[in-house]
Amino acid sequence: MALIFDRLNDDIFLIILSYLQRRDLSALSLTCKHFHKLSSPRRWTALATHKALYVSWWHDNIGTNARYVREILVVVNERAPMLPDVLFATKNIRFEGGPSVSGDLLSLLSAIKSFPRLYVLILKHFTPTTAVDIACHPSFPSIQQLTLHDVTEPATDLFYLCPNVTSLRLGLNVFHQAHESRPRWRSSPIPRLTLTALRMEARDFMVSFLEQRPMRATHVRLSALWEFTWDGISSMQDETASQLACVLTTLTPRSLYLEIPAILCADLSDRTGTLWQEVAAAAPHLRALVLHVDSSLSDDDTRWAPPDALVAELARLTLTCVHLKADPYLCWRKGDADRPRLRALAAFPGELAAAIPTLRVVGVSDGSRKLEGPRSTQWWRVEGGDGDGAVRSLVELWREDGERALRLVQSEAFCASDLDDIYSEKCRYVRG
Repeated sequence: MALIFDRLNDDIFLIILSYLQRRDLSALSLTCKHFHKLSSPRRWTALATHKALYVSWWHDNIGTNARYVREILVVVNERAPMLPDVLFATKNIRFEGGPSVSGDLLSLLSAIKSFPRLYVLILKHFTPTTAVDIACHPSFPSIQQLTLHDVTEPATDLFYLCPNVTSLRLGLNVFHQAHESRPRWRSSPIPRLTLTALRMEARDFMVSFLEQRPMRATHVRLSALWEFTWDGISSMQDETASQLACVLTTLTPRSLYLEIPAILCADLSDRTGTLWQEVAAAAPHLRALVLHVDSSLSDDDTRWAPPDALVAELARLTLTCVHLKADPYLCWRKGDADRPRLRALAAFPGELAAAIPTLRVVGVSDGSRKLEGPRSTQWWRVEGGDGDGAVRSLVELWREDGERALRLVQSEAFCASDLDDIYSEKCRYVRG
């Protein structure tokens, strides 16, 4: 029998193991080092504690298998046997609390202490109304990704206890906002910050909240907080541009991901059209821009295309990388009627490169191209233009290289030489 096993390669073993139940895989991992190596890492990557049976499977071989877990979904209103053993032996735990989490902030802090390797913390609809002296509690240095979704202001004090957070998603609940504590948030910038507003009232409160809690963020994503008209440079409300400017002035980002629901509006006479003028004044050091335009709210089937004025407006910014997402998630096609839109999208990269001397990378995503076969996202590097009157040209990149360039520009420690690799010929995309 041993000779037969010796003749089988690992790929065949993995196919056989895929038919085994978790308990059988746990037992098999104890037979020899080879089977332990094959079965454990691939079979025990996720664990849910809302069913006690899942944890009982683990307990048969908890000492060797728990360290391979990369995600645990913990439902806090259920009890599972041997759960502490699993938590203390596991790395990169993901804790997700929902409405079942108590509104008592002190109780939540006590629960989080039970997760010594907590990596991702997601709180949804957590609405404590009483502030606590957050500075008296020990910090949670293992937490690197923090999501506070539809929470009240006292819940945001958790951020004070997470000194190593690299990604913060914040959405505020405007009701029951009785809060007096103002802990000092860290002065160093957060690498990635996402702001959301589920209700119209939350937008004003979000701006006021950020002004009261001065913080910095290297990359900021604003998830459809305000609506803009079809030209992409005018707001539907008079105060939108000033609110956006307040957010950018407070956060001082180097990279901005701006989601814009575009509204088809025939009358633009009363619109100020100062969106990008406000952005340029509030964020003069902005070097990366992702402009995500969603026109699905339009009454007809018209889809948004970059207007002629948009290039001139974006030229106000000293951008290094721009990614235009024009309805990237919509698989839509309108035949000949869509040709002007396609021509506008095709001309946008070259026009932008000619208008912004600092631009080095540009990408365009178009959801309608998904049905036609071509790549729905294209990237180009900008070449030339070093001297007066020099012509700038575009060289198409592999999608992976364009996305990598965007990530480099979005980082806090970016310098121009970081993009030298994308000028290698191996990054050039050659159509077959």
